[in-house]
Amino acid sequence: MTDFAKRVTSIDISGIRKMFEAAGPNAINMGLGQPDFDTPENIKAAAVRAITEGKTGYTNNAGIDELRAAVADKLKRENGIEYTPKQVLIT
Repeated sequence: MTDFAKRVTSIDISGIRKMFEAAGPNAINMGLGQPDFDTPENIKAAAVRAITEGKTGYTNNAGIDELRAAVADKLKRENGIEYTPKQVLIT
């Protein structure tokens, strides 16, 4: 086995790794690899609809305005948390 320099032990865990660990055991990481389940039908239909409507380009940096508003509404309705759509960022 190769010995590493002692300074390697002082390298901190990456920010991304810390986020994954903080997410908990029930989080679904869609950033790496392949999901082990089929795409739900409503998601497939929404993807096809987006393609046929020409919604295939990049959005603004904060995300799609309608989606940000929907997330803010959901947070208020289901979680009792109030944010304006401008406070919601989706990347």
